[in-house]
Amino acid sequence: MNKKVIFVGAHPDDETIGCGGSILKYQKMGFDVAWLLLTNMHQTYGFKTYQVNKREQEIKYVLNKYQIKEKNFWSLGFEPSMLDNTSIKSIYKKIECVFHSFMPNIVFLPHPGDAHSDHLFAFKASAACTKWFRFPSIKKVLTYETLSETESGLDLSRKFIPNCFVDITSFLKKKKQILQIYNSEINKFPFPRSLDAIEALAKFRGCQSGFYYAEAFCVLVERI
Repeated sequence: MNKKVIFVGAHPDDETIGCGGSILKYQKMGFDVAWLLLTNMHQTYGFKTYQVNKREQEIKYVLNKYQIKEKNFWSLGFEPSMLDNTSIKSIYKKIECVFHSFMPNIVFLPHPGDAHSDHLFAFKASAACTKWFRFPSIKKVLTYETLSETESGLDLSRKFIPNCFVDITSFLKKKKQILQIYNSEINKFPFPRSLDAIEALAKFRGCQSGFYYAEAFCVLVERI
């Protein structure tokens, strides 16, 4: 199997909260790593210029920390918290272009049971781009958990039940450092998006799987 993995996020910080340790691990294993961001701040959405500039700088820093190549980063620019009011087809078409360009082998998606509607619609549009006969490069699709959203989802039929665990013991410290770049998105424990909560979840997932610290995922399909 080729070594190309893409992490799809509805918002900046989703990728780090859910997959930060795994992104670092895939980089160390020699994978070609890509990041697809569906929404972002823009003045036309009512954000102040300083907010837009700050977020762009944060993304730049995060890309550098993960050593993700500029050509492997896509920001589709949809309005935050409005994906449910956006045509799924228009989202799908943009994701389709990215997948055809990068041709990933492994795809990480937000979990469809998350409380935030952006995560559900990011999943729906991205999942439509994983059919083997249209995207034959894709061999494995997983969903990740995003603290503050995944555990807040009330649809029990879409509960996050992990069946894949990645040892991130060597990468947790750097994951937490990267998360601090998004300083406006984190707060003190017991707030879910806090450094203590990130470590606590990693330790819990670790004790489920025999590692000291781990990230958990749901494998939806794997073609071997």
